[in-house]
Amino acid sequence: MKKLLIITALLILLFSITSHSKAKFVFPSGWRPAEKMDYLDEDLLMIENIVPNRADGDFNGDGFNDTALLLINDTEKKYSLLVYLYQKKGGYKKIKLEEGPKISEKLHNGISLMEPGNYKTACGKGYWDCEPGEPAVLTLKNPGIACFEFESSSSVFYWDTHKREFKQIWMSD
Repeated sequence: MKKLLIITALLILLFSITSHSKAKFVFPSGWRPAEKMDYLDEDLLMIENIVPNRADGDFNGDGFNDTALLLINDTEKKYSLLVYLYQKKGGYKKIKLEEGPKISEKLHNGISLMEPGNYKTACGKGYWDCEPGEPAVLTLKNPGIACFEFESSSSVFYWDTHKREFKQIWMSD
């Protein structure tokens, strides 16, 4: 009986892991993931031809992998950063972190995973004075989502466990 319970538990765990890893994301109508063709070749050369459109990590610290995607809407000429937070009951909760116009034909924005650790923020580096509540050093307990504009500014979206929402802080101007 004990062996049967262990085998059943392992099968449930295996099913949970494989179904989570094979989950399909539902994009808003008219939106698609950014692709290599959406970037300038010289921008991609700076990051070893990796298309900076996806970051995977446990952003909210619940033990499940989440996914951030940079999406494009060709009709509206916009980009959007969406996070798909895995839900314990299955499926994903979609959260829009950022949306803006595509200023030119090519996208100049990208995302990447920011590992847990301590990082000096833009105000901590002296770009401007830190405002009340704006830390000079950001301590990430969970991975964050680094957002950048090639050869320009960068910020990070990170999960605030107390408010149960994402916050954004600037890392450079």
